[in-house]
Amino acid sequence: AAGGSGGKWMAYGRGGLRVPGVDAGVVGGDAITSDNMIANKAGTSLIALAAQDAGVPCIAVAQTSKVVPPGVPYLNEEQEPEEIAPGVRMRNIVFDLTPMSRFSGVYTEEGLLTAERLDEIRAYIGSGSYSFGGA
Repeated sequence: AAGGSGGKWMAYGRGGLRVPGVDAGVVGGDAITSDNMIANKAGTSLIALAAQDAGVPCIAVAQTSKVVPPGVPYLNEEQEPEEIAPGVRMRNIVFDLTPMSRFSGVYTEEGLLTAERLDEIRAYIGSGSYSFGGA
C-alpha cells in the first residue's frame, strides 16, 4: 500500500488464487490494444477477476509506448503445445487480453491513463508522427 503502510499485493503468478489479506492486484501490460484491452501474460485476467471477487482494486501498469496504433491488430503469441504437454492436442497461448474496464485504473509513467489521454496518444501515433517499433 502507498506510503509504506505494509499492504499486501497480489501480483503475476498468483492468478486465480484466493489470497486472504491482499490489498490490491497489480499486473503489467505488454500492450494496450486499439479495442481497450490490456495484453499481458496468460493469467492476468484471472488476477483481475480474483481481485474483483475479493473486493480489492486491481491496477495495470504499462508504458505509453505500449499503446498499439489505431488500425494495427494485436497478434497474440502462441508457443508449441509440446512445451506443456507432449502429444496432447491443445493451444499454448502466451498472453491473454483483459478489458481495461476490469481494472481500477491503468497507470503509465505519466500517471493514471484517462480515456482522454489514451485518445490523444492514439491520435498522435496514428498521425504518422510516431515511429512504431512494436510493443
